[in-house]
Amino acid sequence: MKSILYYLDPRTELNDKMFRYATLRSYLLPEIQGLKNADPSLEVKIILSKNIFTQAIKNGLKFDDVECFIVDEDFFESRLSQDNCSTSISLYHNTLNEKDNNVIKGIIRESIPESYYPDLIISYES
Repeated sequence: MKSILYYLDPRTELNDKMFRYATLRSYLLPEIQGLKNADPSLEVKIILSKNIFTQAIKNGLKFDDVECFIVDEDFFESRLSQDNCSTSISLYHNTLNEKDNNVIKGIIRESIPESYYPDLIISYES
């Protein structure tokens, strides 16, 4: 069985905790459903923020056959030494300081089971 891990960046974007909701609703979940229709044996998991997940459930979005790993974006952002915009720019230019890089890796590792190793990671808006 092949395993795909989607990463929808849980950090707040443009001071809007729901900024990435439309990506989940209009792009990721339909894409995942298409992949599962093409190959029902695929294992699909997604990392996303607590606020996005909560709103998706309230709005009736379906996470059929998709395991979700929820990250509290406030906790995530409080552990970084830079504001979110500076962190994003540093990530883009591959100049993020070692401390924040380790914080991000640690939070992601903590959000998924230790024994889980996906075959493919697809990152969106990060």
